[in-house]
Amino acid sequence: IHCATGKRTLDELTMDELILALYVLHFEDKVEKNHDFTVSTSDIKEYERVHGSIPEGSFVAFSSGWSKRWDDHDAFYNKDDAGVSHTPGWSVEALEYLHKECKVTAVGHETLHTDSGVDYARTNALAAEYYWLAQDKYQVEVMNNLHALPTQGGVIIVAPVNVVDSPGFSVRVFALI
Repeated sequence: IHCATGKRTLDELTMDELILALYVLHFEDKVEKNHDFTVSTSDIKEYERVHGSIPEGSFVAFSSGWSKRWDDHDAFYNKDDAGVSHTPGWSVEALEYLHKECKVTAVGHETLHTDSGVDYARTNALAAEYYWLAQDKYQVEVMNNLHALPTQGGVIIVAPVNVVDSPGFSVRVFALI
C-alpha cells in the first residue's frame, strides 16, 4: 500500500497468501553480463518453455545474484559517476504477464526496488513497483540466498510482523525445499 492507495495493508494479507508455491527465475548469468538487466515477458515465457507454466497463486522470485553484494555498499548500489544505480529489475510488461496470464500472488527480488536502476533514472518513477502494488498484490524486496534455491518444487513462507494498518514492514522469509 505504500505505493498504491485504497489497497489492503500488510495485516490484511491472509495466511494462504503468505505460504505459497515458490518459482525462482535464475537470471544470475544475464545479470553478471548486464547489471541493467530487466526481466522481460520473453524471459518468463522462455522459463515456462523449459520448466512448464507458472501456476496461479504462486510466488515468483527473480534471482539476480545481487544479494552477494550486501557486504559492499558501493557494489550493492553500483552507482556510476552521474549517481545512477546500475541494478537489475522487473519490467512492467513482465509483471503484467505474471498478473494477468499467470495470476501469481506475489513476487520478490534481491534489490531495493522492483524497477532496474536505469529505468528509475530514466523516468524518475518506480513504474513496475507502482504497477504491481496497484494490483493489490505484494512483493518482497532485498531477498537473500535465492541463488541456492531450485527453480521450482519449493514453498515460501513470508512471515511479517502483524502491525495493524502497516503499509509495509520487514519480514522473515523461509523457503522449504
